[in-house]
Amino acid sequence: MSALVGDVHGIKPKQISDSFVAKLLATWAFPLDFLVNGIGFLAIESLGPQALRQLALRCGNCTVFGEKIEELKRLGIESKASNYARVMHYVAREGQESMFQTLLRSDQHPDTFGDAKVQTALLHAFLRRNDLHNAHLTLIVLSLLEKRGNANAWNAVLKYNIWRRDEPAIESLVRRMRSLQIAVDLENLLIFRARIVGYRRAGHRPVHRVSNSPPIQPLNFLAGMAMFSLHNGVNVGAKFWIELLKRYGMARYWKSVERLTMWLLSRYRLDRDPEWAARCGLDNRDVHRDCQAIFSHNLLGALVVWGLRPRSPGSPRDTPPVHPQFMNKSHNTWQAEPWARGLVLLRRIELQSNMPTILTARKAIRQRMWILFGPAYSARAINPETVRLHNLTLSHCVLHANQIFEGRLFPGIESFFDGPEATSRTAVMTMLFGQVKSSDGRLQLIPASLGRLRYELNKRKRNLKYRHKLKYNHRPPYQHRPYYYRSLLMNQVVI
Repeated sequence: MSALVGDVHGIKPKQISDSFVAKLLATWAFPLDFLVNGIGFLAIESLGPQALRQLALRCGNCTVFGEKIEELKRLGIESKASNYARVMHYVAREGQESMFQTLLRSDQHPDTFGDAKVQTALLHAFLRRNDLHNAHLTLIVLSLLEKRGNANAWNAVLKYNIWRRDEPAIESLVRRMRSLQIAVDLENLLIFRARIVGYRRAGHRPVHRVSNSPPIQPLNFLAGMAMFSLHNGVNVGAKFWIELLKRYGMARYWKSVERLTMWLLSRYRLDRDPEWAARCGLDNRDVHRDCQAIFSHNLLGALVVWGLRPRSPGSPRDTPPVHPQFMNKSHNTWQAEPWARGLVLLRRIELQSNMPTILTARKAIRQRMWILFGPAYSARAINPETVRLHNLTLSHCVLHANQIFEGRLFPGIESFFDGPEATSRTAVMTMLFGQVKSSDGRLQLIPASLGRLRYELNKRKRNLKYRHKLKYNHRPPYQHRPYYYRSLLMNQVVI
């Protein structure tokens, strides 16, 4: 009635301040139900942050608070739009009693819950003091302050848990960040790789941290985070993907190598999602540069090596790869042998992206055949194990690899093996590795890339001479001389 009279006479209705309602609710002389009904009698349309805090203090827990809020809604009283009100309603709706009590004990003014700078500074202070309850509450405040949440705040909490190696907390945080479409930054990816996955020296297999879970699980988790980050605007970089492929390959998890390689090919080469580069701030030149770095000749050659090695005991059993030429045909399906998985993958890359891989495949298979069957074949345990497991011979490997590339890897080699020279070991190795010289009953091979080989040998001689000069300060003994290579002695060759 007073509102109608005020409208007729041009008198504005009297506004009841938020502080007055807060003092009213803080009066313990009256029951809470009486005060709630009294607020409705006073024709108050909304509760401010201070009044909402006093109501929560009178309720004592989130269950009673939720009931009183529903009762106020039935009376037509809503909460004013503020971040403090959103946090209070979110905590009560989720039933997080510990967060509700932390919010009530907080000495912050309700207006500070809407200041992102203040909340970010508080988050870092709470993490430094190891105050996890207040840090969690501050993270909720920042996530409700913006539509997608505060990415820096979420990454700061994730970084803290990575340093503590709290794997359940890391998994929960990353799942929550994905629901908010917040990407993990590159710094956290690198810290996760060093702290959780393990350290790796250049040229050596990764050293996995001892844990109850298999080492492949953190590696898969890292790959998933990196893929999601690249999709959401974080430029992970080519070096990160190369290192990830090396870790998969050296651990002999071929299925993961194959999946990651094809995913990177779809991103950097096939342009199936052209918008991701713009989100990462990359132009076409940057994408092309990263693609050339990832799919370099060295990495493509490493794919052949990793595919040739036996399956790791912890990896799922691989099915024989189907040749790409017959992938979409229901008949006449030709399956490559398991040791040739890397060659099949290079052929798939060539077919899907028009990337020339024939020269890299030829060089890689020649190097592997030299190591496995050459005059100075390697005595490392993994190489004889590969030959024994797959029951390989030199002629079979060369013919099978040539069949994968449809005769383009070694043109005319089928006719050579059908001829009389196929029984001559010298002729076969000359055809594959280059010119042959014989002296003193020993077989010495001169590869076609003689200049590169001489350069590497001379470089090794200079380094060894310098090191022996520092160590011995005189002429080194015969077995330590840099030009003494016992590995060049002739051994048995299987043809």
